[in-house]
Amino acid sequence: MNKNLYMTCIISVTLGLYIPRFIQFPATLLIIGSFATYVGVNHKEFFGEKEK
Repeated sequence: MNKNLYMTCIISVTLGLYIPRFIQFPATLLIIGSFATYVGVNHKEFFGEKEK
């Protein structure tokens, strides 16, 4: 995995400590959704290619 992904995780966790309670759940859903999108777009990096 690349260093940008690790930096995004660290920044997300740090921001999660300082945002108000009522924003934490939507922000968590947004972070999980963006990570799932990233994995979906770059699935070859995470899962490799299928053998034929």
